[in-house]
Amino acid sequence: MVRRKLKTKDIIIGVAALVVILILMFYIWHQAECVRLGYRTQELEQELQHLREEIAILETQKARLLAPDRVARIAQEELGYTQIQDDQFVSGERDKAPRKKTP
Repeated sequence: MVRRKLKTKDIIIGVAALVVILILMFYIWHQAECVRLGYRTQELEQELQHLREEIAILETQKARLLAPDRVARIAQEELGYTQIQDDQFVSGERDKAPRKKTP
């Protein structure tokens, strides 16, 4: 069996074909990656919209549950709290006039 010698022209054509194939493979991979990232971006945007809607619902529930009239009603009916009377309230302010010391 005799092995044929490769000519320089054949080597250049082979290398050029390999480079073209590699460039095409990179281009196809790049396009596929762009499509994949586009789908992923769309999924994340939909999830973000869903989370924003859920936050709005939860904020509404929070506002409803923390409404002062509702809290007062629960405090009176379920916990037995009553309105304070004037004689039950002690002000945190001190008298402005200085006190006299008793001997």
